Amino acid sequence: MPDWSYRTLFRPLLFRLPPEKARDITLRAFGGLGRSPFGSFVIRTFGHMEMSSMLEGRLGGVPIKYPVGLSGNLDRHGYAERALAQIGFGYAELGPVTPENRSAGLRIERDAERETLIYSDAGANDGVREIEKRLDRSRSKLPRFIRLLASNAASPSEAGEEYGTLAERLSPYASGWFVELPASCWLRSDEELAGLCEEIYRQVKNVRADLPVLLCVPLDIGEYKLETLLGALKNEAWSGIVIDDVIRTERGFEMGPEGKEVAIRLMEKLRLRLMADQTIVCKAGVHEPQDALDLMRAGADFVQLHSGLVYSGPGLPKRVNEAVLYERMQESPSERSEAMPSFWQSWGWM
Repeated sequence: MPDWSYRTLFRPLLFRLPPEKARDITLRAFGGLGRSPFGSFVIRTFGHMEMSSMLEGRLGGVPIKYPVGLSGNLDRHGYAERALAQIGFGYAELGPVTPENRSAGLRIERDAERETLIYSDAGANDGVREIEKRLDRSRSKLPRFIRLLASNAASPSEAGEEYGTLAERLSPYASGWFVELPASCWLRSDEELAGLCEEIYRQVKNVRADLPVLLCVPLDIGEYKLETLLGALKNEAWSGIVIDDVIRTERGFEMGPEGKEVAIRLMEKLRLRLMADQTIVCKAGVHEPQDALDLMRAGADFVQLHSGLVYSGPGLPKRVNEAVLYERMQESPSERSEAMPSFWQSWGWM
């Protein structure tokens, strides 16, 4: 679906519906297309995303075809997993995944003027039991990074065990882990926080030592807590960090373009302190290709899409990839690889 038709036709119609209903209708329809006999051809016809070796990278050592990832909050029930994998995403985040179901009572609002989504609970999910069943049926080949989140009421020792249990149940389906700390952890002392990070890393690595583990960092993290996390990243061999896209306000958990500038300031501090082989994934504020370029110039290795996909349309990952490719070709003309034979060489009308 070209972005011009989404913005002018489909989005105005969908935005007449409650956010949850509009999301489910869209994802179910797109998912049905992806599962149909000619679905892949139709998606490719309107998306026509071509691969290039200049877009390839490694996320914690895992080979990734495109530097754009899909946020786990978008398709929480996995309705359109196969279809979304075909429009330019290099990997998918799944989750957060918690021990128990946290979907009940979730409310989503739109602030269309600010292109922002507002969640009543940013950690809402179906719980590990249902997600495990869904993954067992999945046929998606896209690299999958599972976001683990312990119960908010868990003590530090209980939280460590919960992460280990979640990792054990989900390891057959994971390419790597994104570790989100419960909100209650940020109220603990620096020593307790550092100890918890160490225990989580140990528990998860004990399950599968070969999978990369990245630590999630809130956008609104304070300076002292940031120093604690940086210390934890140095003490253990974490593969990198994930900069989240949530800003907590009186209205709830807001995700939108305003997070980009906050993320850039945060990355300016982080990139100077992280080791060269530690990856930075940024989830915040990508609504146009230029946003992704700005974040990558500030230090991000990969970006993820969430609110930008809702407001800009399903063509956004393709446009981001094309912008990144163009910039990389301008920076490194000597590294341009021969173009792959294009599926679209006889489709000049597209």
